[in-house]
Amino acid sequence: MRIILLGASGLTGSKVLQRALKEDSINEVICYLRHSLNSGSDKVSEIIISTNEMLELSSLPKVDAIICCLGTTIKKAGSKEVFRKVDVELPLKFASLAKNVATSCFVLQSSLGAQKPGNNFYLSCKAEIEDKITALNFNSFTIIRPSLLTGNRSEVRFGEIVGEFFLKLLSPFMIGSLRKYKAVKADDVAYAMLNAALNQNAGNTIIESGEIGF
Repeated sequence: MRIILLGASGLTGSKVLQRALKEDSINEVICYLRHSLNSGSDKVSEIIISTNEMLELSSLPKVDAIICCLGTTIKKAGSKEVFRKVDVELPLKFASLAKNVATSCFVLQSSLGAQKPGNNFYLSCKAEIEDKITALNFNSFTIIRPSLLTGNRSEVRFGEIVGEFFLKLLSPFMIGSLRKYKAVKADDVAYAMLNAALNQNAGNTIIESGEIGF
């Protein structure tokens, strides 16, 4: 099995890669990256490419699935325009090219609340990319909508550190309908994403945050 992994240098993407390398049924993980991971694994094929170059791609290799963990913040991106490139335009570009080579499965990391677009630019972008990839009609399309992610990041995000702290304090009280707001481990999200790529359940599947890791 061959997969394309987008966002392999990020928190969730790195966890997906770790799990994929231990999966016997996966022979190759093709990673599109701005900088090398230096993984040292024969299973990993790196394509070093800029964001703008990715948006100009005209084809992709034939693979069995694409796992997309692309995502940034407006602060890191520097503008809403750059944010949209990473969170909307890039996933849509890869999804469209994947359809051209008959890739059957696409797995997308989205966000809790993406099903309710509105005044929140971040969530509106997440809902937009969900809808646009859904319209491509993959044989198997899975959307993962995690709440705040926990795990060791390569970069410090003060707001997320504070949010994680308070969510952990409130976690024992988040039961029933509130469970979806609990912080979720990035490794659990990675497991759900890789599992979706391996199983390739037919049709469109949405996995909400409260269903991850349980």
